[in-house]
Amino acid sequence: MGRLLALALLLAFAASSPHATIVLYQDGYAHVVIYGQVVAHQPANFTLIGLPEGLVVRYANGSPVPFTLSDGTVELLPGANGTVYVDYYAFDLLEKGPVAWYANFTTPYSTEVLLPHNASLIYINSPPSGASVVNGTLALYLAPGSWRMAY
Repeated sequence: MGRLLALALLLAFAASSPHATIVLYQDGYAHVVIYGQVVAHQPANFTLIGLPEGLVVRYANGSPVPFTLSDGTVELLPGANGTVYVDYYAFDLLEKGPVAWYANFTTPYSTEVLLPHNASLIYINSPPSGASVVNGTLALYLAPGSWRMAY
């Protein structure tokens, strides 16, 4: 019974842990969305992946969440329970090389990376947790850590 309770608590913790999605575009833009559960009137911090441009923080229903940005961390004091989305573009994650684009970033979250439409992965520094292709877009599922890839 104790193992079952421990497993249930671990799954509940994993489900409430923040996650991230990074969409890589053909022109060098990276769209980052970090999302996680918050509790009303309890501080919540989200570590950013890259330098943000056009940062917006909102609840799942689209209403804004007040925030402060300090040293690569978004600090929230949410007014309601629910899912929040930290949404921005990061231009420092990608670099154009002579024959490929290179992505280089560190993430503290389980992260889904979507390569540009019809792009082929030619290098990744470590095996991803998983991968799939949807409508010509390669999706890589990455564990927290430092990642380097070329496409």
